[in-house]
Amino acid sequence: MSQDYKLSLPTAILINLNIMIGVGVFINTIALSKIAGILGSVAYIAIGVLMMPLILSISKLLELHPAGGFYTFGAQELSPFIGFISTWSYFIGKLSSTAIMTHVSILFIQELLPIAAACNTFVLDLCVLGLFTALNMQNMKTGGTLQIIFTTLKLFPLLLLIITGIFLWNPDTIIHATYDFSTIPSTLPLVLFSVLGFEAACSLSSSIENAEKNASRAVLISYMTAITLYVLYQTIVYGVIGSDLALLSDYRAVFPAFFMRLFGANTAAMPYLIGIFHCALASSALSAAYSIMFSNVWNLVTLAKNNHIPGGMWIAQLNSNQIPWLCMLAQTAIAIIHLSVTHGNQVPLQVTSALACSITYLLSAVSLLTAKINRPSITVHWLVPLLALGSCALLLSSCLYTLYNIGIQALTSFGLLLTVGIGMYWY
Repeated sequence: MSQDYKLSLPTAILINLNIMIGVGVFINTIALSKIAGILGSVAYIAIGVLMMPLILSISKLLELHPAGGFYTFGAQELSPFIGFISTWSYFIGKLSSTAIMTHVSILFIQELLPIAAACNTFVLDLCVLGLFTALNMQNMKTGGTLQIIFTTLKLFPLLLLIITGIFLWNPDTIIHATYDFSTIPSTLPLVLFSVLGFEAACSLSSSIENAEKNASRAVLISYMTAITLYVLYQTIVYGVIGSDLALLSDYRAVFPAFFMRLFGANTAAMPYLIGIFHCALASSALSAAYSIMFSNVWNLVTLAKNNHIPGGMWIAQLNSNQIPWLCMLAQTAIAIIHLSVTHGNQVPLQVTSALACSITYLLSAVSLLTAKINRPSITVHWLVPLLALGSCALLLSSCLYTLYNIGIQALTSFGLLLTVGIGMYWY
């Protein structure tokens, strides 16, 4: 990464938000309503509270290791192998997110453009991944500019729905709703997928201005902003559409149903409004996929530079724009593997990403606990890493339970790639 350009705090926050506020909040809308009804928004509050000890742990680790990331946390506090597993699991898991975001964006585009609908979806997925690979070969400053453009595009449908939904709010949907809090645990893998990305600053920390302070600030600010928007979005959508939300076919039906409440069924503008919003959703998914590729590649560079990958220094070499082009190609190939194995299926890709990241979070919490044991003077309370460990254990259990219900074959790509990584480490 170029040493001549440093990410400002606002840009680092935008990168985190671009990764967090992707397709997750939109594709979860109906799924959460089917599982938890009105309590779908409570699921976001639950994950927000559950993740807070982990957020604080990651922030403290960034203060202890301002120029490091997941590898540094594990390698310096535990062992190089733990650092490798933590980073490799996160690296391949985030590319599962890239895969689903790319695929969902193509499905929206195919609805909007007849010429795209006539093309093979997987081929279009490959074209988009190829385009993003080429864009990410450019320098850091170009990437930072694109973050601003993408964030503006993706916040448009989210904020407009929240604002207009306030005036359409129907109190009866709250009064007559069924409240079954036992459904909340089943929603955790889905809402966890929606908040993944708060830790993107870990892989970019060495390139953030005043990293000692700004890396942890980027994590906290982006996380709280995203959780707040998620709660408002899910609450308002259910408040407008009500229990009918659970009867819709899939996430592509949310905005048509919302606009029917807003304008009625006979407005001539309906197809255009739906088209505009679906275009915004497609851009939201594309921007999140781009942001992941933009930041995630540096995790592989870290492993390569620490000689945990055969030919590491050769693989980590930079092009004229100071971008590790071979690592960029490698992560594109891994995203394609995820797509090929799952055929773009939403739930397996979501749970795979959540499971992989939960492993990394767990090892990071262990790292902070170990640091506190070895250096009691560290200014963090013992309860923070202990509560983070409990949160991670719950998240892992929830992911495994979901995998048990949908079929263990969903783990195929993750298990294969994890095994390959371990083989490279011991090569």
